Amino acid sequence: MQFFVNINKANQVYHTAPTIDTVWYQIGKYAVRLESFDYGLPMGWASAGKDVRVRVFLENTLLPPFEALIWERRRPAWLPKQLTLNAWNAPLLQLMRERKWG
Repeated sequence: MQFFVNINKANQVYHTAPTIDTVWYQIGKYAVRLESFDYGLPMGWASAGKDVRVRVFLENTLLPPFEALIWERRRPAWLPKQLTLNAWNAPLLQLMRERKWG
């Protein structure tokens, strides 16, 4: 089964959906904030709370939609040079698993 996603609507939901929960933590000297939000309900494919996603802020700057987890070996431009990919991904993945986000 294949789904087509309206990218404009997905971006709007990512930027405007109300925050459900917020977690703050530090990676080295950098402040990171995770905000969970209901993605599925405003997109029209899930009931409330069934498709909760997370948006990530680095030093209070919102990262690009759905790019916070780094699966490639290529370093994204927004990731500070002082942070390794593992130092970034490990706490993010742990918190997302603990809270059942994404």
